[in-house]
Amino acid sequence: MHHLLLRRQLHNQLFLTMTNPFLNLDEIKEVFHKLYLDGQYSFLEDDLQKMADAFIMAAAPKITRLERDMCINFVRSLNGPVAAKLQEIRGPL
Repeated sequence: MHHLLLRRQLHNQLFLTMTNPFLNLDEIKEVFHKLYLDGQYSFLEDDLQKMADAFIMAAAPKITRLERDMCINFVRSLNGPVAAKLQEIRGPL
């Protein structure tokens, strides 16, 4: 039950603050510099952070649903009734 509460708190934090908890600015810059783009782009760090946050926040609900489905499928492979109860308790996302 504690795990569910933590996940709900993380979900709420993601959408109330609109800053991503997954990558810091240095990690975002590293990814950007490794990315091959057509043309030359020079973004300000603040703009780069805003873009990364926007993409991550847009993807977060889908990532959360996918992780939830994978978890339930794994539990289902071990114990069907437990997976059904887990799905019932967690409800739809």
